[in-house]
This record gives sequence, C-alpha cells and structure tokens, in this order.
Amino acid sequence: MKYLKKIVLDTSRNSEKDLKKRLAIQKEEFDMSFARSEALINEMAAEKRILQERCDKLMKNFDENVEKYKDQIKSLQQKHLDEIKRLRKAQLSAETVRKQQWVGNKTQEIRVSQGLSV
Repeated sequence: MKYLKKIVLDTSRNSEKDLKKRLAIQKEEFDMSFARSEALINEMAAEKRILQERCDKLMKNFDENVEKYKDQIKSLQQKHLDEIKRLRKAQLSAETVRKQQWVGNKTQEIRVSQGLSV
C-alpha cells in the first residue's frame, strides 16, 4: 500500500511539474505573442500619425492651390472680358470708318456722275 501510495504521489508530482512546465511555456508563448502584437500596434499607430500629417499637408497645399487658381481664373476672365470690350470698340470704330469712307466714295461717285450728266 505504501508502494502504491508512493507511486501515486510521484506520478502526481511529475504531473504537477509537467503542468507547471507547460504552463510556463504557454505563458512565455503568450507573452511573446502579446509583445509582437503590441509592437505591431505601436508601429501601425506611428505610421498612422505620419500618414495623417502627410494628408494634412496635402490638404493644406490643395486648398492653397484651389484659392490660387480661383484667383487666376477670375483674373483671366476679367482680362478676357476687357479684351472683348476692346475688340468690340475697335470693330465699331473700324465699321464707322468704313461707313464714312463708303459714304464719301458714293458721294464722290454721285457728284462725278451728276457732273458728267450736266
């Protein structure tokens, strides 16, 4: 009976040692896995901050460019309107000059034709 009790006690101690070893190994694996995960999360958070800063810079640059080009478009539109007005005035002046020349030529033709017929 003592022998049997000793075997059970030894088996129990060995089992307990094995369980403690397995538990220690499992805890070590968990800690390593946790550390890897934590490092990955920290790396991703750092990358996110960097990307957010880049995005903010790009948006600021984009907004500045939008305002700059809006101003350029307004300026070009105004120049275009001014050019159209200038060309219309030039066209009207040229038209007036042509009419005056035409009237002058016709008047001259009429005088010549009346002078010849008299």
